[in-house]
Formats: sequence, C-alpha cells, structure tokens
Amino acid sequence: MIKLTLMSLFFCALSASAAGAPYTCEGGYFSIAIPAGWTQTPPGGQPASAKKIYGVDLLAAAQGKSPAPSITVKFFAKGNTLFKTPDIYVQLNSRPIGDAAEGERYSDVTAARVAGKKAHSFERKYFEFSKPRTVPAEKTAMFERHLVVPAGGGFYLLMFSVPFNNAKALLPQFDAVVKSFRPKY
Repeated sequence: MIKLTLMSLFFCALSASAAGAPYTCEGGYFSIAIPAGWTQTPPGGQPASAKKIYGVDLLAAAQGKSPAPSITVKFFAKGNTLFKTPDIYVQLNSRPIGDAAEGERYSDVTAARVAGKKAHSFERKYFEFSKPRTVPAEKTAMFERHLVVPAGGGFYLLMFSVPFNNAKALLPQFDAVVKSFRPKY
C-alpha cells in the first residue's frame, strides 16, 4: 500500500511538472502554463496598461551562437499602440514586405482553433543575423508559428520562434502552451 501511494505521488508530481508553472497575465486576460526550462523576460518600456498590450515573452536557453527560442503570448486590447485589428497583424506578418529573401518561406494563412475559438494560423521561415553585427554577419534560419485569435474587441497572439534546426524538437513545448491557454474572452 505504501509503495502504491508513493508511486501515485510520484506520477502526480511528474504530471504537474510537465504541465508547467502557471502564469496569469496582468488584467487577467489569459492564463497559460509555462514549460519547464523557459523563463519570463522582464517587460520593458511603457507599462502594459499604457500600450494596451498584456502578456508574456518566454525564452529557452540558446544553443551556441543561435538566437534563443521564444514563445510570446499577448492580448492586444482594443486601442492598443501597435495593431488596430487582428487582420492588420496577419497582413503585416504573414508575407514579406517587398520581395522575400532567398530561402524565406511563408505559409498560407489557414483557419485554426485555439481554446475552442476561431483563429488564424501561419508559419514562416526567415533569417536572423548575428547581433552585434559582425563582418561577415552570421545568418541563422528561423522558424515561426503565429496563432491569432480575435476576441474582446482586440486579439490574442500566440507565437513561437526558434532556430529552424531545433523547431521539431521544441514545437511540442509550444503546443503544450497552446493547450494550456485559457482566454478571458
């Protein structure tokens, strides 16, 4: 009986750690579970209430000189300082401005569901250059997935960005964040 109880406690603890640390954004616009090994970046600039953009940016450990993988979950309230509508966000981010650089790829915008709500989904492969700029600049292929959920007069953004060669390995962690996403609207 003691052995069974200890095993039950072990599996409960294991599933709790797999679910991640709970996070609720300022204003209670959404909650998510932060995956183990990911850290919150401190917010910068104006407070969220001034920008009307609420949420969190998460980083995982960078490997070598490659940019660190990131997950962004934000609520862009009506009247925010960046994007008037979710359609403007999708329009500006789902295709290149001007001609695509050689090797860049943009998927079509498709319908999706996030937390039971209608969403827009698109992906892109692009290149990021080393910072500070070096001569010659080091180029890293990056993968991004964007999920845009219209809601509450604004929209939610769930975005995953990672060096292309690590995308397949880290995508399940982003998927876990998406599954844990609980919006207010």
